[in-house]
Amino acid sequence: MRIHFLASTALVLLASTAALAGENDAYVLQVGNHDKVNQTQEGFDDTAVAIQAGNRNRATQHQLAGSAGNVALSLQTGRLNTVKQTQGAEGVAVDTFRPADRSSPVKTRSTFDIASVSSAAVAVQDGARNMATQTQIGAYNLAASVQVGKDNYVLQTQGTIGETTTPYTNADGRGTVRSDAPEYSVGSFAGVLQVGDWHGATQEQSGIGHTATVLQVGSDDGSYQTQTGFGQEALSIQIGAANRSTQTQSGLVNTGAVVQAGVGNYAYQTQK
Repeated sequence: MRIHFLASTALVLLASTAALAGENDAYVLQVGNHDKVNQTQEGFDDTAVAIQAGNRNRATQHQLAGSAGNVALSLQTGRLNTVKQTQGAEGVAVDTFRPADRSSPVKTRSTFDIASVSSAAVAVQDGARNMATQTQIGAYNLAASVQVGKDNYVLQTQGTIGETTTPYTNADGRGTVRSDAPEYSVGSFAGVLQVGDWHGATQEQSGIGHTATVLQVGSDDGSYQTQTGFGQEALSIQIGAANRSTQTQSGLVNTGAVVQAGVGNYAYQTQK
């Protein structure tokens, strides 16, 4: 109770002082033993808060180059919990030029910002050995993961980074530019609540206007949702134990919903 009280009090205090701070705020409170926090922020108007009151918890929050107006919060009160949250990215472009005189090719490497504008990633883990990894690239995204039991895992990805290849030719020779190309997940929402033990949830969204929600209350439930395209929604609610749901949607304007309340149920839905 003391640990929970300290964590709750610290969260209120940090939230009340956030309004007084300027750009790129970072807060860390660790009350237990052997906790680790690594927070990196680039861009502007970012806030990263990590409160760890238990033992041997790890929290790594990256709000990388090009991220703007983002908030990443991680609260862990148990032990051996792991959170990794990344919003935005740094793209890489490699220009390989081959001179007309057949001399050695020349490679030029450059970087550019891939923004995750106005995104928020929240992970709250109260038990033990819970893992949450959330990655967002795009705009207006929210990813939230709450795990109360133990040995639960969540992996949420909104938007991905592909690659483009552009050949060109000039009087001095020819070349090829290979560059990272963000596949934005604009206006997406992904949320996971897992209360029991041994739950697993994986959500991946790429496109426009996606929504994916998972609620698992019992134990040993698994929900796996993948969406590609735009305007898609996926909902999976599993209340019992040992339930499995898999939803895969690729295309446009798709809707998928699964509700399982008992034990040992299986649901598979695919729309393309």
